Amino acid sequence: MDKIKIILTVLLITFFSFFNISNAKSETLQVSDVLLDVDILRNKEVNVKGFFMSLGTLAYIYEELGSMNFIMVETKNAPREDRKYLLKNCGSGCTITLNGKLSESFGLITLNLNGIIK
Repeated sequence: MDKIKIILTVLLITFFSFFNISNAKSETLQVSDVLLDVDILRNKEVNVKGFFMSLGTLAYIYEELGSMNFIMVETKNAPREDRKYLLKNCGSGCTITLNGKLSESFGLITLNLNGIIK
């Protein structure tokens, strides 16, 4: 009976740990969380909060202003109103929460922007 309790406990802990990570899009992650858990979060939709900056067509979200921890942000498929908001209100940087799907290529993590979380 004790073996069954132990096995059930381990199975429940494993299930809820996986469930929590797989539902990352329902919680807001920091840039450092994404960088540390990229293997689990790759190809998943997530919300990421950080300091957004863009230089022309290049866009990045940093952990905070002055941080070197960043994720590249691909904005071309985002709704026009969100892209316009980023251009007008975040040209010199702003703290914001973004929603998108994560990808990784050659070690560069990219958030393919779906939209802004307001």
